[in-house]
Amino acid sequence: RAPSGAGPKPGRAGADRGDPMWFPADVPVSEPPLEPPNIELVPHELPDEARRDPRLVLLGDPESPRAASFRVLRHHLADAGAPHVVAVTSPRAGERKTTCALNLAAALAEAGQAAVLLVDASRRKPDVARTLRFTPPRCFLRQLADAGEEGMRTWRMVDVTNVGLHVLGTEGGAPPMDGPTIQAAFDSLRLVGYDHIVVDTPPVLASADVNMLQDAVDAVLLTALDRQTTARDLREATWQLGAGKIVGTTLFEA
Repeated sequence: RAPSGAGPKPGRAGADRGDPMWFPADVPVSEPPLEPPNIELVPHELPDEARRDPRLVLLGDPESPRAASFRVLRHHLADAGAPHVVAVTSPRAGERKTTCALNLAAALAEAGQAAVLLVDASRRKPDVARTLRFTPPRCFLRQLADAGEEGMRTWRMVDVTNVGLHVLGTEGGAPPMDGPTIQAAFDSLRLVGYDHIVVDTPPVLASADVNMLQDAVDAVLLTALDRQTTARDLREATWQLGAGKIVGTTLFEA
């Protein structure tokens, strides 16, 4: 609690308008606007053989029913209010969350219709950079740890030119996350001007990492695997996350 008399004085009847700390009561006091960070892009073209990766269906088989399902998911998100920052997660590992994040980001960026950033925030088993066949020029979580709560002035990321995505990749062995630093990071990234930011997160039930991320995003999309994900795991994941930001569950065939 501030000491009595400290700080600016709100406007009031009889206040001395010659007082340099006086301001009308109905004028809000706000922080100065944040400056957008700089972006350093390292160009990368997905090699032809990677287009046949069965997980990258928007690239390898764009006319397939599986590819169409991600376009449908894109429309469902639009119907859910078009959240700016979407976290993709699953109750446990191996339930297609990275597949979903990659293809959802590609669907959102399809035909250059939107500027999309894909972020790999999976500290223990990052898979986005490996799937897209690049080595991160600088690990997202290491950049985040170096910046701390002050936020980043410059983000170094990859421009996957033939997919139309910017990607913040993560390497194995990255340092732990903390909530305030994650919040500062996404506050910074929101200022860049991306239409969509898709975040591949750790599984919910494996650790508390995803809970540190959930306050920094606008929506959470769960994935589940047919005949593997249990109703109990889905209930526990929903309980751990809280239902407020969960916009739906996507079921994948085993």
